[in-house]
Amino acid sequence: MRPIVLLCFVVVVSTGCATKITVPYEVTSVPSGAPVEVNGVHLGNTPTQIYLDASKRWVGVYVAPDGWAYGNETYRVTAYPPPDSKETLRSQTKVVRPQETLQGGALFFDLTLESVRPTQPIENRPNHCRHGPCPQIPDSLAIAILHDSPRRR
Repeated sequence: MRPIVLLCFVVVVSTGCATKITVPYEVTSVPSGAPVEVNGVHLGNTPTQIYLDASKRWVGVYVAPDGWAYGNETYRVTAYPPPDSKETLRSQTKVVRPQETLQGGALFFDLTLESVRPTQPIENRPNHCRHGPCPQIPDSLAIAILHDSPRRR
């Protein structure tokens, strides 16, 4: 009987258990009243508080310092201009990984910001790195990195 109890204990401890943590975020914007969506689901208007889940599972202190391994959940939080706004506003999206800030935090959206475009042409100068030859970046990639607005088709 005793070996069976010991075997059950070893199985339970070695398999670990999964759970989740709910992480709070305070969401504000300029102007206030902006509709907020998380992964396409409307969760209210600013100012509001949202709760994002972070999964964790027990892996033991040999694998992780606190014994827990956290999942890799990623949420896209988007604030849209309020429907009654008369000024030109732009929506903003932030990518949030709650497992990186388990105590929660704040998300601020300034919808009055304008899109920014480069004021000078992008210069691609290969072989000008401090530590030997630099890899050449295609012009299309360099331009795509600097433009924050999506391409119009």
